Amino acid sequence: MKADFFNKKFNSQNISHAYLFECKPSKGLNEEINNLIKKILCVDKQKNFMFCDLCSSCKSFNGHTNPDFLEIFPDEDLKSKVIGIKTLRGDSKKNRGVINIMSETALISDAKLIKINDAELLNLDAQGHLLKILEEPPKNSYIFLLSSRPAKLKPTILSRVNRIKINPSYFENEDIKNKLDPLFYEI
Repeated sequence: MKADFFNKKFNSQNISHAYLFECKPSKGLNEEINNLIKKILCVDKQKNFMFCDLCSSCKSFNGHTNPDFLEIFPDEDLKSKVIGIKTLRGDSKKNRGVINIMSETALISDAKLIKINDAELLNLDAQGHLLKILEEPPKNSYIFLLSSRPAKLKPTILSRVNRIKINPSYFENEDIKNKLDPLFYEI
């Protein structure tokens, strides 16, 4: 699948439990993915699977406090940027951990979602931990991986996610932005 993924009509029944978005990091890509996340987590979905921006889930997502969403970045503390097993397991300072969030009942949303930025930086232990979750995903739980170098991920992880390849220039072209489905792009 290519970038036309964002033009696709969604509903809660046709969303896979795991996606790998293959693209260099960009503000446009991040906005599109965050809009999709908001649609999944929104408790007052409008017709056509739109987020409302008014419910507690949307407001908490906008305020970066939604307890049903966890965004993971590479560890900044380490000299070599990596996403280690401790980040996925969670700690009291940074997050509750992937397994904790995935195994809990959603607190304010109808679903739980984990977004892992720079997924190619997951070390082998972290990839093994993630693989366990991908093999038996809890109901109404979703994992979004973003990677510019997916070949660095284990083949077993790649086989358990839906891969979405996005052309790096996709979000730079103004004509394309104007043609995007309004469900996925706000001007």
